[in-house]
Amino acid sequence: MLSLAVQEIIRSEMRAAARDRRKDTVDRLAKLYGCSRSTIYRIAQLGAAARKRSPAKPEYRRAVRVAVDLAHRAPEPAPMDLALQAAVDADLIAAAAVPPLSTANRIAREDGLRPLPRRTQRLHADYPMQAIQIDGTTSKFLAVGDPRGDNDYELRLVSKISARGYKNKPLAAHRLRLQAYGIWDMCTGYTRGALCVARGESALDQMEALCSMLAETGDPRRPLHGVPDHIWSDNGAWCKSPPVRELIERLESNLVRGAPYNSERQGGVERPWRTLWRRFESSLYMRAGDSRTILLSDLRKRLDEYERRENALRRSRMPVVGIERVSRADAWVALTNARPADNRLRRMPDNAMETMAREARRKVDRNGIVRWDGAEYESPDWHGCWVIARRPAVADAGGIVLEHELTGERCIARPYAPRAYGEVRGVAKTSLEVLRAEAPAADAGADVYAERASSPGVTRMRARSEAAAPLADPLDAGHCRDLNEALALFVRLYGRPLYGGARDQLAEEIIENGFERQAIAEMAAELAAMDKQTLGG
Repeated sequence: MLSLAVQEIIRSEMRAAARDRRKDTVDRLAKLYGCSRSTIYRIAQLGAAARKRSPAKPEYRRAVRVAVDLAHRAPEPAPMDLALQAAVDADLIAAAAVPPLSTANRIAREDGLRPLPRRTQRLHADYPMQAIQIDGTTSKFLAVGDPRGDNDYELRLVSKISARGYKNKPLAAHRLRLQAYGIWDMCTGYTRGALCVARGESALDQMEALCSMLAETGDPRRPLHGVPDHIWSDNGAWCKSPPVRELIERLESNLVRGAPYNSERQGGVERPWRTLWRRFESSLYMRAGDSRTILLSDLRKRLDEYERRENALRRSRMPVVGIERVSRADAWVALTNARPADNRLRRMPDNAMETMAREARRKVDRNGIVRWDGAEYESPDWHGCWVIARRPAVADAGGIVLEHELTGERCIARPYAPRAYGEVRGVAKTSLEVLRAEAPAADAGADVYAERASSPGVTRMRARSEAAAPLADPLDAGHCRDLNEALALFVRLYGRPLYGGARDQLAEEIIENGFERQAIAEMAAELAAMDKQTLGG
């Protein structure tokens, strides 16, 4: 500790030093007495107590108070910019009295109206779609009402949804909830969302939402699409589902799972997703009148409008050379177009969800019956064989696909239906009887996020990407997997193999027909008929 005499010398020298030489004086004194520069400044006491001055624009403080009061109508306060916009639209404050957003947040913090923000860990990716994060959440204030047809539902705003839905709580008897899934591009910060109605988080619902969010929309204002290199997820049911993981593997993407109880790594998507719903749901409360209901289809349109505005206004996490303060949407397009030719963005296939299949190992009994999940399927050709049974993961059409465990051949097994008593088994049903058995039938205020038309004369730049690669379908039983399986099928149908030039010609025709089983059967029948005529002649 410096003595009182030394402290007095420091004060006198600092007062005598010119303003442009104070830094040099501090460095010299700190080196002379072996202390830090902050100690010299503290001993010198050059600064005086700050005097409060009258605000230059007192109307800013009144506007902030009005906006905060309006924002607290929602169960969770709305963001400041939305509250200021709603206050202007409702004629509560003048447009000229709206302060800048940073000033409004500072005034709210000074008056104790808003808490201090919490900082999160920084995540980074080198280019768009190198890594995305996905997360799902349940709405706390939108309760699902009665269905309205075409997979549409009426949603109503409430104070809070009970987890148990006891007695008069807003959770209805069908136990359906509004599920929201969102993705976040780790490079630019681009966000996308999708809504569905279900009883809870489902692996298939989340995978369907992911495919819809990564599909190409054709709207240049919503450019994000394609297959990501890495998908970050928590340890939910989605990443534990075998059909989901198998589809992600066939898409040549990598699923990255975090350690349990480590939520910081998912902060990139969880924080924007909480912000999305805070802005989204609170804006619905600020509509004019007493309207507390909205259709799911209208809510999806407002979600699309939110995405377009946010990604066009928010600054990109990754800078773009030559462009200052580039938005997320423009940065995503520019950085995607800058990717090298050997690392082009791959589009999401159109039928990705249709190729998802559940599978199980089963044995065909001696009667040709395969049992799976309490249902029986008929396979008359493979008695006593072990097979891999597959059926669609999204919708069950009635039949399953069987793959022979040894040969790899595939066939379709239909649900087993025993004949009625007295029916002659040898007589097949006519087309009219089959049609009558199937019996086909046809079923037939200040609204912040209302959809806005795009500005005329503005052409958005589209992102260049390669065409979607064909996706192998494990449910396809009408084609052989390779040439060996096709030749084996031909030998079984024809009765004997071909050699030399005849075999080469047969292989060329099989490849030209795309390994189609029907074409192979027709070629075998044609050769058998020719042999019969030759022997008869």
